Amino acid sequence: MPIEETSLGTWDSLHREHLEIFTKVNLLESALIDFLQKRTAGPVAVNSDLQRDFLEAFKHGITLHFAVEEAALFPAMRKMGKTATTLVDKLLVEHRSIMEKYGKTVHAADAEEKRGILLQLIQELAAHTQKEEKFVSPIVAQMSLGQQREVDQTAKRLGYVV
Repeated sequence: MPIEETSLGTWDSLHREHLEIFTKVNLLESALIDFLQKRTAGPVAVNSDLQRDFLEAFKHGITLHFAVEEAALFPAMRKMGKTATTLVDKLLVEHRSIMEKYGKTVHAADAEEKRGILLQLIQELAAHTQKEEKFVSPIVAQMSLGQQREVDQTAKRLGYVV
């Protein structure tokens, strides 16, 4: 019996982005915690640059990442049963919460409020990404080649490089 090949380049790309998110979030979280605990020896500008760079990358990267998950991957996952549907519902709530916190960082009244919200954002994003890696991957592995190709085609239509 031949082994069915897999096609889901979209999940592979999302997975690589999750790994990049882990790295960036860990670096930023460490810098923010040091700063909030007043242990940082470097200038405040370094911390502000790190925040700005993270928010810029976040704005450009996570928006498309979430759009691909929501329009391409999650609809296919919903077809995989009740457990997958429940997971998708939880992930969508987390997407909204993460984007809400991002909006709050943009409109924060001062730098201290912004750092606090940003710390919450990166902690929530890290937990969300870990959840996707742990629970989405097994569901994707159960998808048929046809389902995987459909996800890839939808992702490409959104401008996502697969």
